[in-house]
Amino acid sequence: MTFDNLTDKVHAIMIEELLDDLNGAMVSGKAQGLGNGLIKTEEPFNVYGNRGFVDVLHYGKWTVPRRDELTDEQIEILGGKDLSKGVLSIYECKPRITNLNETLRQVRKYSEYMVQDFTKRYPKRPVGLCYTSLVLLNTKENCDMILKFEKTFVATFQNKSSCNPFETKNRMHLTMFDPLEEYINYYDPTRSLDQNIKVASRQCERLRTVVFDLGDRENAADFNVIGRESLCGGYHYVDAKDFYERYLEKRT
Repeated sequence: MTFDNLTDKVHAIMIEELLDDLNGAMVSGKAQGLGNGLIKTEEPFNVYGNRGFVDVLHYGKWTVPRRDELTDEQIEILGGKDLSKGVLSIYECKPRITNLNETLRQVRKYSEYMVQDFTKRYPKRPVGLCYTSLVLLNTKENCDMILKFEKTFVATFQNKSSCNPFETKNRMHLTMFDPLEEYINYYDPTRSLDQNIKVASRQCERLRTVVFDLGDRENAADFNVIGRESLCGGYHYVDAKDFYERYLEKRT
């Protein structure tokens, strides 16, 4: 198997597993009365000649339980008038980064143009907040690259614990993904709605946002984030090849 072929196979696995997560979230949201969501793969965009395809696009209503119980101040912090609109999430999956600058340009391009194209093609799905995530396979190879070029990543992604997560309507996130980690934040139609909401509040190490200034925050796992220090030993695989071998082993 050539390396390019291996990368393509792992990329397909990452997307397939991510789609399982998002489908569960969408079904759960629909059960909570948040309307029908939207999930697309290889979604195209074309804005003034700036064109491309995003790996995964997800649209859904902002899932704030018991919204009527929020104070005006809380609503303002959570996005104000945009709280009633939908959230557009864009995911670009990478088993490994071969060209850092090109990858970051690609993610910035998606963040800037996809939301513009989406609002034109789906006028009945208003966008209040937008998140563009670079989703990296949780490997030592990728963690080493993040630490080596930390200043570049910090300058690109708004991953700071001190920042208001709704400071801007269009945010870029860096996340680490382990498709083999047991997924617990999902919707099961055999459970009641209350049980599903309770399960959805639990967190795991499957998809974690990198927060560079996290420090020694004890409850980091509860917020599904990983700090700079944890990157040194928080990876689950050496590289994409190591992941794929374990994936095949688990399947058999």
